Amino acid sequence: MKIGGSLLELPDLVRRLDTLRSQWGPRPLVIVGGGLAADLVRAWDQQHQLGEERSHWLALDSLELTARLLATLWPTTRVASHDEVEAIWKQGGIPLIRARSWFEEAGRVNAPTPPQTWETTTDAISAWLARESRAESLWLLKSVANPSSLSEATLRELVDPQFLKWTPAGIPIHWVNLRDMTQTQVHS
Repeated sequence: MKIGGSLLELPDLVRRLDTLRSQWGPRPLVIVGGGLAADLVRAWDQQHQLGEERSHWLALDSLELTARLLATLWPTTRVASHDEVEAIWKQGGIPLIRARSWFEEAGRVNAPTPPQTWETTTDAISAWLARESRAESLWLLKSVANPSSLSEATLRELVDPQFLKWTPAGIPIHWVNLRDMTQTQVHS
């Protein structure tokens, strides 16, 4: 599941998430978008010409900041490295992914990852995580209206250009505009 970083601005975010929680199954895996923290990294890249790969790693670090914020707000969650997910599930918690650790683990075993460029956002990372974890479905909690298809979502830039490349074939995708709590299911 991907929770868009802009949703961190919602004062009742946790209530909205709790409303959906029962639909996610027993082993949800959550990545929180970068929101304003990732925007700051983009600004630094423009100002200091950091380059896409170095900016990518800083942006991954910004995701840990947003995950820690959500963990502070939502007591059933814990920020989790690649190796901590199973233990959090066993304790009845919801892991909030430390994306950097998943990329580092993939690098250690030479597994493919989404490119380390600005074309890769938490949209593609969530699809990649769904593939890596063999998820039964992928939830995208966004601040925008539901598209009629994933192709439309890509054309309208509602998901990043890498999203479709990393989405597991045939996985149900649940798109939720969390700002007005509407939902649709889009199949890839």
